[in-house]
Amino acid sequence: MTICIERETDGTYTAYLKDCEPGYNIQGRGATAHQALQDFRAVYQSMKKALEPDGFQDLDTDVIFSSSLA
Repeated sequence: MTICIERETDGTYTAYLKDCEPGYNIQGRGATAHQALQDFRAVYQSMKKALEPDGFQDLDTDVIFSSSLA
């Protein structure tokens, strides 16, 4: 999966899945890119825990970071 981190116009950062695989829209936000990534990971872990009984497929392999921090 590819996690994109972008700086918003208000100066905050958003981390999100580039290709929303397998159809999950996971986002994290923060005052810094690091905080956005930490928030993304927390949201991902919460979603994973909630969906495990339904057969959630873990996406933790081959994480590639892409950024648009200009």
